[in-house]
Amino acid sequence: MGILLYAATSLPQVLAYIDPGTGSFLFQMLMAGILSLGLMLTTMRERVKNFFKSRLGSGNKPGTAPESSNSQTPPKA
Repeated sequence: MGILLYAATSLPQVLAYIDPGTGSFLFQMLMAGILSLGLMLTTMRERVKNFFKSRLGSGNKPGTAPESSNSQTPPKA
């Protein structure tokens, strides 16, 4: 802790800055990277899920009703 405090207080003054245009650009790049990573993970999760669904052979296809017995129920009066 002492070394960190010494280094922080003994460094010479640095006359550098990030102008608003550069800061904005870096922020946009960071956000694009985070959103792209989220989209990639969601897509990969769906692909893995669909892969295992097709390999395990679940009887129902997506969007179809489950098969029922052939007996019909009588209409309600």
